[in-house]
Amino acid sequence: MVGHETTSETVNFALLELARNPDIQTQLRQELQSFQGTGPGGEPSFEEYQSKMPMLDAVIKETLRLYAPASHTERTALKDDVIPLRFPVTGPSGEKITSVKIKAGQSIAIPSIAVNRVHCIWGPDGNKFKPQRWLNAELPPAASLTQGWGGVFSFLEGPRMCIGFRLALYEIKVILSALIKRFEFRDTGVEIISQFSSTLQPRVVGQEQLGIQIPLDIKLLD
Repeated sequence: MVGHETTSETVNFALLELARNPDIQTQLRQELQSFQGTGPGGEPSFEEYQSKMPMLDAVIKETLRLYAPASHTERTALKDDVIPLRFPVTGPSGEKITSVKIKAGQSIAIPSIAVNRVHCIWGPDGNKFKPQRWLNAELPPAASLTQGWGGVFSFLEGPRMCIGFRLALYEIKVILSALIKRFEFRDTGVEIISQFSSTLQPRVVGQEQLGIQIPLDIKLLD
């Protein structure tokens, strides 16, 4: 699953959002087609994929923010502990809660997709696909973000962070670049919902029995 299903899933969700936002798709295509890399045939090198195409980088960051492939993660506590809360919450009786006690053996569900979209950090448009937030200095303060890649929780953070995230990002950029330069993707108008499983799985409303799918209209470019 790791390195295959998660990568293809991210590409699929990126294509869906680009089909829904044709202006952004056009901007990305213009950047990709105009860029002359130092690799064979003018293809970008690994280093150029990482830092020389800001629109591509912004599209992928925003896709991974909205559609974390591992949309939730579970951890098991090895000992009794106390988890401090960055943002205190108010309990039903009005008391302020600043930490949560956990017991050894207790399972903890970490909702990556919620962490990446929470409105108190990302603002009222936290559920909106908006790559320009990465280009126009519209990001939340760094202190309010996670310590993971790009300030999002898609690859987790700390010593258990995804070990292959750099390879995954490279694969996603290469595949998405090849597709956008050669094809135009258009929205079909169907309603897509996401279902939690081992990965985040897209399904068409009314066609759930058909399984995972993201229908798009595709046109070969001249």
